[in-house]
Amino acid sequence: CNDSREDKQAVLESAYANIPVVAFADTDSPLKYVDVAVPGNNKGIQSIGLLYWLLAREVLRIRGELSRTEEWDVMPDMFFAIDAAEIEKIEAAREQEAKAEAEVPVAAEAAEWVAAEDDWQAEAAEGESGQW
Repeated sequence: CNDSREDKQAVLESAYANIPVVAFADTDSPLKYVDVAVPGNNKGIQSIGLLYWLLAREVLRIRGELSRTEEWDVMPDMFFAIDAAEIEKIEAAREQEAKAEAEVPVAAEAAEWVAAEDDWQAEAAEGESGQW
């Protein structure tokens, strides 16, 4: 659990059922009925994400799926919580960028066609004046 104070009911019920409790504990967190306390800042979003990243990495190392010498290619920001409104903003920005990128080549091709047409008209005008 993130905070044993906020998750008091879940910690208490786990103790009644003999389920071990692992908690991220700040300096002021109560540790009654907590079996393993992982020290860390459990108030900030980025801090909690980093703590979960560290916990997941250590679980993989204990299982033997990840050695201590190799780096883990999963970034810690994958463990940060993002609200739905922020996700929608990010997706809208990506769609606008994709539209802008799709329009740029069309405009560039159109400019090339206009330039080629101007060159052709200039050559045709020179040809009409008798300068072949």
